[in-house]
Amino acid sequence: MKKERWALGALGLLAGYVGYRLGARAFAQVKAAMPPFTRQTLASQHQMVRMFEALWRHPEALALMRSNPVVASPLTDRIVQEIQGALGGARPRAGEWVYTLGGAAHREQGEGATGDVAEVLAFARQYAETRGEPHPDLIDRLSADYGARTARDLTTFVRLATLGVLIGNTADALVSRILGQPSPQTSLGQELRILATFALGILPLLPIMFLRAIINPAGSAA
Repeated sequence: MKKERWALGALGLLAGYVGYRLGARAFAQVKAAMPPFTRQTLASQHQMVRMFEALWRHPEALALMRSNPVVASPLTDRIVQEIQGALGGARPRAGEWVYTLGGAAHREQGEGATGDVAEVLAFARQYAETRGEPHPDLIDRLSADYGARTARDLTTFVRLATLGVLIGNTADALVSRILGQPSPQTSLGQELRILATFALGILPLLPIMFLRAIINPAGSAA
């Protein structure tokens, strides 16, 4: 029995050592292949809270967005791609569920999408680049093309998408830091505070915000 236990222990140690060596080699290969991190991230947890607060305080805006047939795929897919480009290019879709919580991105676009898509994309890009302060002319042109109601609903989706992409980028920045390519915009402490605030303060509220958008009677407004 002692010999069998010794043999099993030795095999366990050998398996652990082999696993460690393989894991260390894989980590080194991933780290060596990791490009510099260039995407835009959230600057602080306070910035994230401010962006989320506007959505949290107005469930009617989410309800109206959900009921608008224009705010749907493929237009919403192009908006998200434009925002990703504005904030540093393609990325893993770590924050996708934030901007799809309204259920807009996977609906088929209805016949109401008669406006100039280029105007929407220009607005989305500048909204993302300025963190919510696009030029007034872009807002006016969006309203002229789509009408006040749809312009407001598109703005709501752009706000959701921008927040989702920034959260995803910040999570990616932490992973990139671990792999030896830290973001030049943020420190480890900033990334940890932002993601901890999201996980403990915002993430638990997302299902509630979703339910508020579903039951809000404003969603049936014309």
